[in-house]
Amino acid sequence: MSGGNCTTLCFCLGPVNGQCLDNPSQVDNGSSSNSSKLDHIPPFYLSSNDNPGNIISSVTFTGHNYDKWSKSLCLSLIARRKFGFIDGSVLKPISGSLVADCTCVQAMLVQWILNTTELSLRKTISYFEEACPLWAVLQRRFDVGSGTRKQ
Repeated sequence: MSGGNCTTLCFCLGPVNGQCLDNPSQVDNGSSSNSSKLDHIPPFYLSSNDNPGNIISSVTFTGHNYDKWSKSLCLSLIARRKFGFIDGSVLKPISGSLVADCTCVQAMLVQWILNTTELSLRKTISYFEEACPLWAVLQRRFDVGSGTRKQ
C-alpha cells in the first residue's frame, strides 16, 4: 500500500504535503557519520527501546476522538524523529541496505498506530504496510476539521 499523495494536518506543524513514493530517486537519511549528535540520527534508526508492542500514546483512537488522538500520536512520533514517515517527507530508498531498514521502520510505525486504535477500527485498517497511506486514510475518514466526518 504505497503511492499517491499523503496530506497530513498536524496541529504543531500546519499543513504538510508529502509523497508516499515507491521509487524516489533520493533519500535524506541523515549523516553518514556515527556522530552522537541528535541532529545526525538517520530517520531509519530504531533504538533498542523501540518495539512493535509499544503503545506510544495514552489516547486510544475510537473513531470519535481523531483530533485528540492524532495530536498525541504526532507528538510521540516527532519525539522519536519518525514523523517524516507519516507526512511523506522521508522517502523510501530505491536500493541498498536502507531498503530493509525503511521496511522495518514502516512496520514499526504501522504497528504503533494499530496499537493505539480501538479493535473495531483496527480490523478495517490492518492491511496497510506503510504509515503514510494509513495516516492519510484515517485523516480523510475521521478528521472533522475540513467538514463532516466520513465513517
